[in-house]
Amino acid sequence: MNKHQRNLAALTCFCGILGAAQAQSNVVLYGLIDVNMTHLNYGEKLGGTSQWRMTDGTVNGLYGSRWGIRSTEDLGGGLKAQAVLESGFGVDTGSSFQGGRLMGRQAYVSLSSSNLGEVRFGRQYTPTDFINGGISAPLNGLANNPSLPVTTSKGILPLWVTPGRLDNILQYISPKFSGFDFSLLAAPGEGVNDRYQAVRIGYVAGNLTTGAAYEWNKDRSTGESTNKLASVAAAYNFGSFKLTGGIQRADDLTLSPGNAGAINSLTVTGPTNFVATRIETYNIGFAIPITAQLTTGANYYQSKYSGEGRTAELGKVGLGATYALSKSTKLYTALTLSSRDLKEYIQEKNVFQVGMNTMF
Repeated sequence: MNKHQRNLAALTCFCGILGAAQAQSNVVLYGLIDVNMTHLNYGEKLGGTSQWRMTDGTVNGLYGSRWGIRSTEDLGGGLKAQAVLESGFGVDTGSSFQGGRLMGRQAYVSLSSSNLGEVRFGRQYTPTDFINGGISAPLNGLANNPSLPVTTSKGILPLWVTPGRLDNILQYISPKFSGFDFSLLAAPGEGVNDRYQAVRIGYVAGNLTTGAAYEWNKDRSTGESTNKLASVAAAYNFGSFKLTGGIQRADDLTLSPGNAGAINSLTVTGPTNFVATRIETYNIGFAIPITAQLTTGANYYQSKYSGEGRTAELGKVGLGATYALSKSTKLYTALTLSSRDLKEYIQEKNVFQVGMNTMF
């Protein structure tokens, strides 16, 4: 058998195996590409300069670029097995995100029942990510999403503390009953990270969507409860427009290794410098569909930092729009203007962006 014949035989064998697997389960390959051009005006205390950047959607866009595989198998009797493997990358450089992990966005297996709910094992999103991005923000993107942090001379300072996703999570998601559902999460830390716990409850009734979550760490060294995140959000679709809003109080904040907040820095650089142990944030916004393709939105959010007997505030107003070229492809643009005490101490004082994403 020559080389061509061997390759053909191997391909035929692989296709046969794949076909057999698909006969028993539904396997989907999917992806999303998001890239934008962003213009930053730095605060005066950082030089007051300006800069153009090309960035992946993870940084400023509607969504982070990714590709993934989802497998669902019907086991009968209302039971299903599912596996999700999702890799994040920067389309501007082609590099892997989430610390260079192969499947850094999600990697879990689950068993679900239509009557009993679902149990997931692996790397997953935390509730605060959904409470903020899924409910409180009228549009995604830098101008409209309060979870995106700001850059100071001392590091990355959070506004709305969002753990995003964590390793080794065991999660239970309840079925929906009378519009309600809830989830319980825990991650042991395994001696490397702080232990993590979370509870979430959601309610959907007609045009109303609400959610609340509480998350916290158990410090792996001291055993104390830290990084306590209490978040509540709601959205109501009036038809001609959607109104959204949310509040969060983050207490006993620390930079302990593996903390649930994934916090880079808590040093507030402003008229006075201090280390924050509490962040209180709120936002309110709206989205208006102008046509079937064009949607506009605005969002205002404000964070108050407290610590060492001092306080400071940062406010941001965002204006944005998305235009659907098709069901899979969108253009978007946004403008952010900062206010309050810290506006001159951050790189993202004023931001303009224009971008595009497409999914498959």
